[in-house]
Amino acid sequence: DIPCDACETACPEKAIRLSARATPESVLKEELCTACGLCLEVCPSEVPVLLEEKSSQGRLVLPADRVPAAGTLVSLVNRRGETMGTGRSLGPLAANESETPSRLVSLEVPPHLLFEVRGFRNPSSPEGELFPTPTGPKIEIQVDGHR
Repeated sequence: DIPCDACETACPEKAIRLSARATPESVLKEELCTACGLCLEVCPSEVPVLLEEKSSQGRLVLPADRVPAAGTLVSLVNRRGETMGTGRSLGPLAANESETPSRLVSLEVPPHLLFEVRGFRNPSSPEGELFPTPTGPKIEIQVDGHR
């Protein structure tokens, strides 16, 4: 748990509020969210992602150490690092035109994969680097006896 209010403070639309639990968690009011990405920029956990579901293509915004240029094809991977399909980089996400590009990348993703994809590989790099790059130790989680 990361008990902080960085996302709540950063949100210009006040779409994020912390719950009143003993260990507060962020609660998003989707109707107020404009998908500006400021909450992702400030989150120390680098866990949140933005999803936008459209009929023809979905859009996924997530942190990345290196943001591929707009139009670059990438291999989409699930939370286990398994390849799911191909997506296209829409480039870095900036809250407005005057801002410098961020460490967030916007990806065009087939809608049927939108809720499964959690990262990407750059197919042109020899190692097939995985983004976002894991920053800490791997954590195994079991739910009802399944990993």
